[in-house]
Amino acid sequence: LWEFLIPFFTPFITNDIHFYYGFVFTGCLIFSFFFVYFFVYETKGLSLEEVDELYASGIQPWKSSGWVPPSHDSMAHTTGFASEAKPSGEHV
Repeated sequence: LWEFLIPFFTPFITNDIHFYYGFVFTGCLIFSFFFVYFFVYETKGLSLEEVDELYASGIQPWKSSGWVPPSHDSMAHTTGFASEAKPSGEHV
């Protein structure tokens, strides 16, 4: 959809604001850089369970690249959502 909308509306926008369209584009790029840095977590190489623990740990997104997941045994018994969801009388 965006691949259609951007080329479709670009001539109309450049006719109205001329070269200032580049400033709008640059502003969007700068905004997207800060948005990704401050709001998107680094989850490369993590399993879904580890990503779940990352979100549950409350770490800031800009520090998530250095986060080391706990062991699978630890996640199953003591951390985050896994321990809250596990019934207290269940044996491993």
